[in-house]
Amino acid sequence: MKIIRHVIVAAVAFAVAATGVQAAAAAPRSTGQVVRQALGVRGPEVVGQARPGVRIDDGAKSVSVVAGGVTHTIGATDRRNSEVRRLADGGQVITVLRHGDSIRYDVALAPGWTLQKAGAGLLITKPGTDLVGSVAAPWAIDAAGRSLPTWYETAPGNRLVQRVGTAGAAYPITADPRLTFGRGIYLNLSGVEVQGMLAFLIAGGGAAAYLSCKGLAKLPSEVKKVVELLCKVPAVAAAATIKNVLNALKSLGEINAYACYQKRIVPNQGGWKIVDGKNCRG
Repeated sequence: MKIIRHVIVAAVAFAVAATGVQAAAAAPRSTGQVVRQALGVRGPEVVGQARPGVRIDDGAKSVSVVAGGVTHTIGATDRRNSEVRRLADGGQVITVLRHGDSIRYDVALAPGWTLQKAGAGLLITKPGTDLVGSVAAPWAIDAAGRSLPTWYETAPGNRLVQRVGTAGAAYPITADPRLTFGRGIYLNLSGVEVQGMLAFLIAGGGAAAYLSCKGLAKLPSEVKKVVELLCKVPAVAAAATIKNVLNALKSLGEINAYACYQKRIVPNQGGWKIVDGKNCRG
C-alpha cells in the first residue's frame, strides 16, 4: 500500500549496481555495461511530469533539486564508478559497487535542514516551512532478478548510506532510493482503502478513540497501516491531527473503489479529492 507521496518540484532517483566476489570469473565489465544491464533488469522508471529545478553534474556525479530558493544535493562518493542520467522528472545517480555491501552518498542540505527517519525512507525537513524533501524506501534487485533486503543509515558529515543484504545474491546488484522535494506531504488512499477506513470510522464506535500512535495495537490491521504511517510524520503524529485527517473522509460522497483519493497532510489543509491513479500505485 503506497500511501505518502509529495507534490514534486524536482525528483531524483539514486540507483546502485554492484559487482563482487560472487560474480563469474569473467573480464571486469565497464561501469556503463553494468549500469545498462541493471537498468534492463529494473525496467522503465515510473516518472511524473517534467519539472524545473533539477541540476545534473556529470563531473561531480551529483543531482541537485531546487524549490522555493532552497537547494539540496546528493552525489556519489565513488565518482569513478558512477554515472548520472536525466529522467523526465529528475535524474539518477547510479553507482557500480565492486566490493562490499554498502553505498555512500554525500548529502549537501541547505542550512537548517535535517534528515529524519520516516518508515523505511527519510524526510528532509526544516521547522517553519511546508517545503518537504523525501528519500523513499529503497529497493534492491540482484542479477537474477531477486529482490534483496536493503535499508538506509545516516553517517556523520551528512552522508547517506544504503546497505544491501547480499547473502546468496547474484552480483551485480541494483538498488534505487528516490528523492523528492516540494511543497507539502500528501496522503493517498485507494477507493478500497477509503471504504475500509469509513467502515471503521462509522461502525467502530468507541474503537475510533484508538486513532492515535499509542492505540495502534487495538486497531484493525488495514486501519493500523494507515495510522502507523501517519505516525512517522512528526507534523501529523498528534492524535488530534490524525483524527482530523481521517474523519475528513466522511465528507466524501459515493466512493469509487477504483479511484485514488488524496489529501494534503503537511500542512494539514484542504479536503480529500480524486487524483491520478498513479499516486496510489508503485
